[in-house]
Amino acid sequence: RKETRFKKLWKIRLSSQMTSIPEFGQAYRVVHREFRQAGLFK
Repeated sequence: RKETRFKKLWKIRLSSQMTSIPEFGQAYRVVHREFRQAGLFK
């Protein structure tokens, strides 16, 4: 699953772009829910 790779790189990739980085699990669930509601995921 890609989730494991995203979680591993979450802070590394975003730390130079954001001052406050949200917790990965919460952000991942919100994005996944929105994609599912938009019909992009089953």
